[in-house]
Amino acid sequence: MSINTQFPLAVHALALIALNTDGRQPSTSQLIAKSAGTNPVVVRRILSRLRQAGLVEGGPGKPGNTLKKPAAEISLGDIYRAMREEESLFALHPHPLPQCPVGRHIHRALEQPLFRAQEALEKELDKVSLQQVAGDIAGRAGYPDLGAKPAEENVRREKKEEEEK
Repeated sequence: MSINTQFPLAVHALALIALNTDGRQPSTSQLIAKSAGTNPVVVRRILSRLRQAGLVEGGPGKPGNTLKKPAAEISLGDIYRAMREEESLFALHPHPLPQCPVGRHIHRALEQPLFRAQEALEKELDKVSLQQVAGDIAGRAGYPDLGAKPAEENVRREKKEEEEK
C-alpha cells in the first residue's frame, strides 16, 4: 500500500503561501511547484481542491494564492480532509474469495481497527496548525519572523547550499 503525496504537497503549498507574505513575489503555482520540485499542473490540481475546501483564494486571473483564513485556524486535519480522495485512508481489497473463511470475514475483522486508526490519525492532525508547521519551517530556515524572507529567495539559498555540499 502506498499513501499518495498529495497531502504533503498541499501542506508544502500552504506553508509556502503562509510564509511568503512580503508581497514581492506572489505565491503562484509556478513558485510552489519550483519549491516542491514538481510540475505546476500538479500544484494547480492541489490548489483547486484547497480552494474547494475554503482554505485558499486565488486561481486563474488572480496574482498568486493567499490563505482564506489565518494559518493558526487551519489544521493539518483540515488539509488532510481536503486532499483525501476516499473516506478512509485504508482501502480494503475489493474481491476476497467468499468461499474462503478468511476471504469471507476479512473486511468485517478489519473495519473497526482501521476505523479507529483513521480517527486517531485525524485527531493528531487536528492538533497541529498550519501556523505551527510554518513556524517550524521558518525557525529551521533561520528566520523566526514568519514574513521575513520571500519564498523565492529561500529556494535559491537552499539550492546554493545543496550545491556547496
